[in-house]
Amino acid sequence: MKKLLLSLAVGFPVFFLVVAGSGRQAQSASTDAAAKILKIGVTAPLTGPSSTAGIPHVRITQLAADWINGKGGVTIKGEKYKIELVVEDEKDTVDTAITAANKLVQFHKVSFMVGTISPPSVAAIASVTEPAHVVRSVWHGEGAAMELNPKTPYTFRVPVVPRDFAPSLLRYQIKAYPNAKKVGVLFLQGPAADFLLEKTKKAIEAVKLTLGGVDMYEADTKDFYPVITKVLNSKPDAIYCTALPHLMGGILKTARELGYTGPIFNLSPTSPGTVRGIAGKSNSTDCILPAPDVDSPQMTPMIKRTSEECASRNTKSAISIT
Repeated sequence: MKKLLLSLAVGFPVFFLVVAGSGRQAQSASTDAAAKILKIGVTAPLTGPSSTAGIPHVRITQLAADWINGKGGVTIKGEKYKIELVVEDEKDTVDTAITAANKLVQFHKVSFMVGTISPPSVAAIASVTEPAHVVRSVWHGEGAAMELNPKTPYTFRVPVVPRDFAPSLLRYQIKAYPNAKKVGVLFLQGPAADFLLEKTKKAIEAVKLTLGGVDMYEADTKDFYPVITKVLNSKPDAIYCTALPHLMGGILKTARELGYTGPIFNLSPTSPGTVRGIAGKSNSTDCILPAPDVDSPQMTPMIKRTSEECASRNTKSAISIT
């Protein structure tokens, strides 16, 4: 079964449709003799544990921008602009996220921004972009109110988030694993974790499955044996988790080493190649990641082209087969 990650490449061009149709004359657009340039700010965790997700996102964002520029760029008030990305490392902390956003808004004068991933960073950046009326497309999050709410009218999100994946994956589980009746849960600890847990519990109840062991883990976890052992003590038939690529690899590897052979679902879209590289090929079975199959003939020309570019640039950490 092929499961591929390209949610950002789908969402990024949609963002530019909004930019092109917004009617706002971007402060970040400058003119030279050759072409007009539209600067788009990008915030992402390029260092630290979350960089396993941040770096592939930036790569795909650049590929999407290149694809749009190759088609002539975007049109704003009848004039063509080529996109130029300005990338800042927000390191997945609130303070550095605010610093990165301030630099993009105050120094680079961007009027449009994309990123980032974790709910705290998403919320922190809004404290800068909303007062400045910067239009921002959020990559991910968990779907909690702290990310998008009535106080963030300039912020939106295109990709589906963990909150929305649970019902679909549970329905898939019932069809693919009809004997899996008890569900264990292992979620990444964070401000939105309890919100996501409640949503997942309700989704489990809605399909008449049983909730097994539940535990949370910290983002800097390296030894997964204690938390996975706790979840496995309830003898679950399936496990649902939220995890960045390197964390998912550790969870999968540990669960298999502890003798668990059932399906493991990740509610977070992640990089299959990174997961398999950490867990090992022999352990990487019955691991379901919510991402589209970009090799499908039903994919749009942009997706097909981006997939080819990723292959040629050796960026399989962003688009990979599991």
